[in-house]
Amino acid sequence: MNIEELTNRLESELGKDLKAVYLYGSSASADFDPKVSDYNVMLVVEERNMTTLNKLANVCKPWIASGNAAPFIFTEKRVLNSLDVFPIEFFDIKRSYKVLFGEDLIKDLDIQKDNLRHQLENEFKGKLIHLSAAYLTTSGKPKAVAELMMATISSFVALFRGAIWLLTGAEDIPDKKNDVIQKAAEILEIDSKSFEMALKLKNKEIKFKDIDVLASFDEYIKNIQIVADKIDSI
Repeated sequence: MNIEELTNRLESELGKDLKAVYLYGSSASADFDPKVSDYNVMLVVEERNMTTLNKLANVCKPWIASGNAAPFIFTEKRVLNSLDVFPIEFFDIKRSYKVLFGEDLIKDLDIQKDNLRHQLENEFKGKLIHLSAAYLTTSGKPKAVAELMMATISSFVALFRGAIWLLTGAEDIPDKKNDVIQKAAEILEIDSKSFEMALKLKNKEIKFKDIDVLASFDEYIKNIQIVADKIDSI
């Protein structure tokens, strides 16, 4: 099932209960690569109840079976009431999205920097704790550590985008992940190499055997700690 088929099925199955369908993230940007990019979909429905969820489960089954993530589901009221707790997610959606169906509720979302700063601090510190704990499960095996870095790099790119906007107010945040990493490294005064390495691993541009994975992971968590402290000090 492709994104057009999903949208058509959603419209047909939900009818007036479907308010909007959005494609967001790299799949809606210049950074899209069909080999590695995910299709991120957000739905706005009239009411998020079991009737609607069961209809969505039926429609989305082949979409998820094709290897895609399940869509995020909101009501219009829940979107507006969630900006204070999910500012990073909505900032990332707002900067790169396409309206596939319905009204554009995204363009006028008002994301407050105070909320963004708080979530950035929480996310960087939380991910540092989880990365440290996850490392213990790898027993220091390079392949497993490389997989850990690959699994987390996209999340850090999204956090870096938020940090760039928080610290500079810049509207022209790069689309390409590697450019985001380099811009964030410049602004946050960190070393970008370990993040660039993680992205290359994820994009299958290099193999874990070609690099010193453990040294890269050491730099990875050191620089995340630096960023966490910088955000904390704001």
